[in-house]
Amino acid sequence: MSASSLNDLDQQLPSNAMIPHLEELSRQMAVLSGSTTSSLDSASRRVKQLVADTEKLAEARKAAKLAAADGVDPIENDETVAKINALYGVLPTIESMKPLLPAILDRLRSLRAIHQDAGWASEMLGRIETRQEEMAAEIQKWEEALENVEGVMKESQGTIEGNMVKVEGWVKEIEKKMEQLK
Repeated sequence: MSASSLNDLDQQLPSNAMIPHLEELSRQMAVLSGSTTSSLDSASRRVKQLVADTEKLAEARKAAKLAAADGVDPIENDETVAKINALYGVLPTIESMKPLLPAILDRLRSLRAIHQDAGWASEMLGRIETRQEEMAAEIQKWEEALENVEGVMKESQGTIEGNMVKVEGWVKEIEKKMEQLK
């Protein structure tokens, strides 16, 4: 195969070939596995600040375009110029973080889901513990009631045994009288 046919083949390959995607996924996994919660929180705060700065820059650009269209000088003072220059200085940082943002956002979403699940589990554990305490109190009441019933049963058994002795005595007396009558 000639060099020109290889170039033609490279140009014919779809732009969404698997190898670049796999390399991107591998790079993102490396970033995620090396990240800690604190570093993600820090990056998240920084990203939010950069997004806010970007929005301010976009607003400043719109205002400058409108002012230029109206013939008004868009730069009113040195403070505005300093702010605009600071925002332009932040743009490279925003651009460098752009490939990481989806992975960071996914990680933050999964951490939020884990946090919500942990809150739900904690709430359920609290309910279970409360129910166990209620059940323990109920069991204690049942045990006390059972002890009372057992006590009454023992007293009743003693009474019944005493009555049986008396009845046996009466039966023996009746039997003696019956024998005498015979």
